[in-house]
Amino acid sequence: MLGGGLGATARWTLTAPVPTVSGGTDLVSDLVGLAIVNIFGCVLIGLIVDPTTRKMRSALRHSFWVTGVLGGFTSFSAFIALFSRVSDTGSPLHGYLYAAVTVFTCLAGYFVGFSVRRALGTHIQQEAPRS
Repeated sequence: MLGGGLGATARWTLTAPVPTVSGGTDLVSDLVGLAIVNIFGCVLIGLIVDPTTRKMRSALRHSFWVTGVLGGFTSFSAFIALFSRVSDTGSPLHGYLYAAVTVFTCLAGYFVGFSVRRALGTHIQQEAPRS
């Protein structure tokens, strides 16, 4: 619970100052703010999981950081709510386009983080002194 609360608070902190066109809550700023948070969260998940097991070495740490903090930070429920708003205010095609672009960029973000983690891990292993 603590991890999820920390993640949700971090998400709110980052998305609250996103400027709006109308001065209030507007759909474009909500879409941009949530996309940035979700992509960044996916990059972080890719960075912190072990490249060989796709999990952290400690189950407790994995639950706290990946499921808790980053699960609270990223938001599937807000993604679905925005998908619904986009579909209702525009055409359903816009909603599906938004969903496809979001899923693609989040997966790409995960693989960027995962690749960086693997490259750093390989580099560290190659630099380690042999005994």
